[in-house]
Amino acid sequence: MKILFATGNESKSKRFSKGLKKYGIEVISLKDIDLDLDIEENGKTAIENAIIKAKAYYEETKMITMAMDDTLYLDNVPENEQPGLYVRRVNGKKLSDEEMIEHYSNLVKKYGKDGKLTARWIYGLAVIKDGNVKTYTWSKEDFYMTDKISKKVDIGYPLNSISINISLNKYFTDMTDEDKKSIKQDETDVVNFIRDCVSDTEYVNDIALTKKNIIKYFNKFEGFIKHNNIYLDSLDDDKAVLYAKITEDSLNPGEIVHGGLLFGLSDTAMGVLCYLTGKKAVTVDSSINYLKPCMGEKIKCIATPIKIGKSIGVYKAEIYNEDDELAVVVTGTFMFLNK
Repeated sequence: MKILFATGNESKSKRFSKGLKKYGIEVISLKDIDLDLDIEENGKTAIENAIIKAKAYYEETKMITMAMDDTLYLDNVPENEQPGLYVRRVNGKKLSDEEMIEHYSNLVKKYGKDGKLTARWIYGLAVIKDGNVKTYTWSKEDFYMTDKISKKVDIGYPLNSISINISLNKYFTDMTDEDKKSIKQDETDVVNFIRDCVSDTEYVNDIALTKKNIIKYFNKFEGFIKHNNIYLDSLDDDKAVLYAKITEDSLNPGEIVHGGLLFGLSDTAMGVLCYLTGKKAVTVDSSINYLKPCMGEKIKCIATPIKIGKSIGVYKAEIYNEDDELAVVVTGTFMFLNK
């Protein structure tokens, strides 16, 4: 799958390429398709400008398209000198990378304190697929600008040479991928937003919701499932089959399988089917009938859907004892959560 990044900044066009590549999404630049439209970006916010750009290139190419814009705010700088939406354009002139470094380091000298000027980025992103527009915004605040210029320059991102992250005490130019991840500035959330906008594959907890992956995910999951020796054996569109191995810890004082485990197994089995909707879910109501006791080495649970709506799903789970007799019947109502 391909997505057009509507930016003339070659460095910016690669910004999300690495993160999206692992999901099979290729980022195409305007240079790749030899296209450059004359667009009047007259929005009042980064989101508005991102939408304007994305719509223009989508209408021209009919490709899935994303565009972004940003605003920069500097503490103690008067309104008439605030960059705002015009980070690279000053007094009507579009600045080169070198001119930007010079201009903003001069602002630090003029308005900063001890060679530092607190700053804040606000970003806006728009994605268009099949004519539908989705937007996302995020910010970067834990940094200041300095009048001391780094020896490194990130082409297309010149202000990284005078921006220092406060938590790490590092220039942006010196920050590694591990650094960005440690302070949650690797923009994984942005990549996931783009992925979810354009991909036909559903994801939960960064796992592609294929049946094979769901089985793998559940059977590796720590916590209740592993603690109670539950494993997912098979999964189809209309059926999930799970087993629970019975140990001494599974029994009640009467030396039969505890009702809590039976309910937990059935709830888990119905929850597995919820994942096929592409969303997480929570149980809002459930009813259980214990028909026969369960003993032996393992028990089987089969879950099936009764009715699946947009926000609510109703499911049934049946548990069979070691003699393959129907021992427990459960119905559950689940509410699907947004991504």
